Amino acid sequence: MAYAKTDWKNRVVERPRTFKFQQNADASVTLIPDEGQIIEPGTPVNAENMNKIEQGVADFYEHKADYVSHPANGGTTSGTSTAYTCNSSPNPTELVDKIGIVITAHVDSGSNPTIKWGSLAAKSIKKPNGNAANLKKDGLYTLRYNSVNDSFILQGEGASGNATASDLLSGKTASTDAGDITGTLTLTGTASDADVLTGKTYYNTDAKNIRTGTLTPGKKFASGSITGSSTTIGFKENTGSTGNYLYIAVNGLNFKPSRIIIRKTDDPSFECIYDDGEVNADYKIKMIYTFNNTRYFKVDGTSAYITNTSFRLPVTNATLNGSFTWDAYE
Repeated sequence: MAYAKTDWKNRVVERPRTFKFQQNADASVTLIPDEGQIIEPGTPVNAENMNKIEQGVADFYEHKADYVSHPANGGTTSGTSTAYTCNSSPNPTELVDKIGIVITAHVDSGSNPTIKWGSLAAKSIKKPNGNAANLKKDGLYTLRYNSVNDSFILQGEGASGNATASDLLSGKTASTDAGDITGTLTLTGTASDADVLTGKTYYNTDAKNIRTGTLTPGKKFASGSITGSSTTIGFKENTGSTGNYLYIAVNGLNFKPSRIIIRKTDDPSFECIYDDGEVNADYKIKMIYTFNNTRYFKVDGTSAYITNTSFRLPVTNATLNGSFTWDAYE
């Protein structure tokens, strides 16, 4: 309950400090006030009013020692970087839940610091997340005791995290579990908008500025080496007949080729060419072998096919089986 002040008033009379003598039978004299008109009766100085003052003083000192309602002034600490000590006036006789104290650290804290308040047992100083607190010399800190984990919790402490200086941009600062850090990370990208495909986004030397590429994509290309099949299948020739040939089958493309060139590793006279622009009607596969002997094959979608991810083309008869290289152009 808040203390209700008394509005003290002086007594005001017509004749202050004026008395009549009354002679008593035992020869004593009684002074009888003869103040005349009473203008203001004033506030009586009596037991009720004086006891109210006494109770207010008692309540004040009780409140002063209530370090749950308001933290104590612990002054500047003493001790070591891992074992702080402090005192208040008065010191508490026990640690109760949420009791608090405000201190100024006299030295940077070491690993897992504790604090001893008056004659009470030393307790750990922790962050709200349970990690050990990190105090800095001359820093002003409010601590409150947590009876659940038997430690003092640093108030207003929100910094946490495992970032290091190399994770943070150069010149920027942050607070982590390990304390304040200054970044050392430098962005050194050399790409420009013209180097990145149109519509794709990227960051260069400014981590806050997202950029968009303007490069128009060119034709795609793929190549590889492969061993021909060990069995033959029928491929339709432009003669109207179907011939049995070995073949190569390639998968995993990310485009549909418009031109494919196949060469036999150990036979420079052999070449198989697929050309979507071939004028020979549906027979767009041209096989050249034994120096200028030529045959044409049809892409029928069954034996010979070209898709967005793969192709299969005839290569040789059984006597020319072996290894091949291939180049595919979008």
